[in-house]
Amino acid sequence: AITYSRDLLARKKDELGVPGVVVAVSVDGETLWAEGLGYADIENRVPCGRHTVMRIGSISKPITMMALAKLMEEGKVDLDKPIQEYVPSFPQKTYNGKPVVLTLRHLVSHLGGIRHYKVKKNDEEAAKKGEISDDASEEFFLNRKFKTMEEALELFKDDALLSEPGTKYFYTTFGWTLISAAIEGASKETFPKHLSKMFSTIGMKNSYLDENEPIIYHRSRFYLRNQRGHLVNSPCVDNSYKWAGGGILSNVDDLVLFGNAMLYSAQADPSHKSGYLLADTVRTLWTPHEKSRGMWSRSGRYDYGMGWTLAATAPGYGGCAEEPPFVAYHGGSSIGGTSVLVVLPNEASGRMTAAERKRSNDLPRGVVIAIIGNLSGADYKEAALSIAREFTKLAS
Repeated sequence: AITYSRDLLARKKDELGVPGVVVAVSVDGETLWAEGLGYADIENRVPCGRHTVMRIGSISKPITMMALAKLMEEGKVDLDKPIQEYVPSFPQKTYNGKPVVLTLRHLVSHLGGIRHYKVKKNDEEAAKKGEISDDASEEFFLNRKFKTMEEALELFKDDALLSEPGTKYFYTTFGWTLISAAIEGASKETFPKHLSKMFSTIGMKNSYLDENEPIIYHRSRFYLRNQRGHLVNSPCVDNSYKWAGGGILSNVDDLVLFGNAMLYSAQADPSHKSGYLLADTVRTLWTPHEKSRGMWSRSGRYDYGMGWTLAATAPGYGGCAEEPPFVAYHGGSSIGGTSVLVVLPNEASGRMTAAERKRSNDLPRGVVIAIIGNLSGADYKEAALSIAREFTKLAS
C-alpha cells in the first residue's frame, strides 16, 4: 500500500508542480505511513517532513465545527436560535424586502445566504454556483490585521443575502467568521483562546492560528505561480478575518489525530471511554442537509453536512460500479497552500454487535489520510481517496 501510494502521490506532485507535499495515513488509529516529498523551502533547500507545518485552508471548517459541536453538547449553543442571540451586533437580515431568521444551523451547512469572497461582476453568477476559486478574489489576498472576530464582520455584515436562509447552498468562508463570533459569544472567551484549549485537550500540539509574527517551528514557505507560470513566493497575507473558515496552520500528524478523534467519537459506545464528542453528535455532523445534496464541483458530486463534505451516494446499477462507501472529508485552498483530510470508517464496525465491539476494543476503526502542500491551486482529493481505498485493505 505504501509503495503504490508513494508513487501515486509523487506523480500527482509532479503533475501539479507542487514544491512540497506531505502525507500521513492511519489505519485503525495507528499511523502506518507519514512522509514528505519535495521542499518546504525552495530557497534554502529545506525538505518536507511529517513535522512540516502548512496552511490547511478550509479544513479549518470541520475543526471549528468540532468546537461548536462541543458547545452544543454542553448546552451553551442552540443551533436554531437567531444568530443575534450570540452575536448581538450582527444586523437583522432581510431577503426580498422581508425579515428573515438566520441561524447557526444554516451557517454550518452553507445555507445562510452569506456571500463568499468578492469576485468580478461578470463572475457573480458563476460564483453563486460555486465555480469561482478562492484565488480569483482580492479579499482572498487580504493583508489586514483584525483584533476581534466582531471587527472582521465589518467586511460583509451589511451585504445583502444571496438567498433566503435555509433554501439554497452557497459555499462561504465568511459564514464561518460569523460562526467564530458566535463561539465567542457562547463561550465567553476569545476564539483564539477557545480553539487553543481544544487543541490542547485533543493533543493537536502542532496546530496554530495563522499569524505572521510568532515563531512556529517547521513552518513551510508558501508559493504561487505567476502569470508566466513561474514559481514565486506568495504575498504576505493576514488570515485573522477567517481563522475559523480558512486560517489554521497544522501538520499531517495533527490532522490525522483530529480525524481519528472524530472517527473514535462516531464509533464509541458505553463499553468504551467517551470520545471528545458524542456518537450521535458526529452522526448529525456527517448527515447531509436536504438542501445540500447532489452538488457538483470540478472534482465530482458531493453532499454537505455540518462543516464536512460527504461523498455523494448514488443508486447502484447491476454490472456497474458499486455504490461508494461512506466518506467524510474536506479540502482546503489558501494562499500558498492546498490540503485534504479524508475519514473513511470501516463499514464492518457498524455491523458488529455490542459484545463484539467490547471484545475488540480497538477503536477507532477505519482509515484517515491527510495531505498538505505548499502551492495554491493544487487538488489532492482524488489521490487521497485512492490512497485511502488502498489502505482500507489493511483495516480490521
